[in-house]
Parts: sequence; C-alpha cells; structure tokens
Amino acid sequence: MTIFGGPRLQGNTATVLGWVEDALRHGGHSVERFNTNGLEIKGCQSCFACAESMDEPGCVAQDGAQAIFQAMVGADAVVYASPLYMWSLSGQLKPFLDRTHCLVRDYRGRTTSRSSTGSRRRS
Repeated sequence: MTIFGGPRLQGNTATVLGWVEDALRHGGHSVERFNTNGLEIKGCQSCFACAESMDEPGCVAQDGAQAIFQAMVGADAVVYASPLYMWSLSGQLKPFLDRTHCLVRDYRGRTTSRSSTGSRRRS
C-alpha cells in the first residue's frame, strides 16, 4: 500500500509515487493508494488508550485515519510519499504519522526495516 501526503494530486511527489506503484504492479503486487490530503485526520492526543488494545489499532480518535490503519495492519509493505516543506514532511502527512503510534505493540521485540540510513561523517 502507499500513503500519499501531498496536496497536489498531479505534482512531482504524486508522479514519482505513481512510478513506484506502476513498478510494483508490474512485479505482480497489488497496490492501494491512500491520500491523506482528502481526509480529516486529527493529531495524536498522547492518551495511550491505544496501548490497551492488543488486537487492533485501538486509537480513540475516530476520523479518516482509521481506514488507513486497518489497511496497514493487513499490508505486506507501506510506502510513504511526501513533498518537503521547510525541510519536513507535509502538514497532510505528519499528523497521520504521529498517530501510527497506535500500531506499535512491543518496542523492544519488534524489528523494523528502512530503505535508507545515514550517519554523520566526523572530520
């Protein structure tokens, strides 16, 4: 699945994400795109009510993020795409990413994968 966090549906980020989706489909994968710009997504309230539910996302905020959370639980992979504004994620994607905290259950036992990592070079 892909999550598009930009306001311009025909912009550069949407175009590049479309290329990624086409490549995935060409490789035999099914891809569903979610666009956070068209959804009302509230910010995380840091209430930790989500930690009480181990079988589902459990976020108490009922908004457009719920459908994306359910799709993420069943997805093999999630690709995020956002334009850079002021060297940060878009305002359409950031509140959603903060809310994905409700999907994490075991910080110590969970393994994650990143497509890129970085480090500072010491002079």
